[in-house]
Amino acid sequence: MTHTHQILFVTGKGGVGKTSTSIMLGLAQAKRGRKTIIVQTHGAQQISPFFGLPVCGYIPQEVYPNLFVMSITAAQAIEEYALQQLKFRKVYEIIFENRFAKPLIQGAPGLHDAVHLGKIYSLADREKWPSIIVDAPATGHALSMLHSARTMMDLTKSGPMYNTNAIVDAVFSDPNRTSIVLVTLLEELPVQETLELWDALEKQHQCRLLVHNKVLTPPPISEHSVPFEWKRHVDMLRTKYQSQQQQKDILTSISCTQYQVPSIPTMDIDTWSAWGEKLLRSIQGDQA
Repeated sequence: MTHTHQILFVTGKGGVGKTSTSIMLGLAQAKRGRKTIIVQTHGAQQISPFFGLPVCGYIPQEVYPNLFVMSITAAQAIEEYALQQLKFRKVYEIIFENRFAKPLIQGAPGLHDAVHLGKIYSLADREKWPSIIVDAPATGHALSMLHSARTMMDLTKSGPMYNTNAIVDAVFSDPNRTSIVLVTLLEELPVQETLELWDALEKQHQCRLLVHNKVLTPPPISEHSVPFEWKRHVDMLRTKYQSQQQQKDILTSISCTQYQVPSIPTMDIDTWSAWGEKLLRSIQGDQA
């Protein structure tokens, strides 16, 4: 079976189901026997509790056979990178932990996103993870993160930091290594943000899939009389379904594969991995 790209970068408006999509994709890759890590950014820690485990940190935690989770913070990524370069913790503390350096590091444009990207690059190229799923920030912030290595290149112009960020940017700009998965609800605001993100993507061909999350099926039509409360509930569902179909039509302007996922009322691992397998097949262009 054909494998997907090494890095899947999952993003969308906050609250649309980016994390649940990342879990589905991760489970499907793990079920295929592919060692996979889901990377949560900016200290997010929602995934390991889904598996009934304590929240994870910067060290990868196995949550299911072949599936690992970690949570990146900028401070930890900066510390790891600095120690790799300086070799000695005491030197790191003198340079980075003093009261003059800290405000400069915290305020450096694009630095926090760039070190996140650098850590993900390290997972791919140095630690050789076969499959990396990035549970990325919401739309605008995700775009800044994807461009952060370029931002640091523009700031530094030349030198070791420029060269390092050029290598990182090459990986995340390469459609053969990195794919983008967009997630949305079929509601007005999420759809509008999805369209704006699509327009802002420099390389739209890197977007391999747009997931419509929590999609309703057509409500039943009955010729028999039903209790008023039942009819009112069905009418509400029908109105929402029609609204979703209108938003779906708006998204036809986005020229990548689109796939609909219903609300999943269970935490069953097999069910989530089955939907993840359908998403992976869609990314690969295999609708079978």
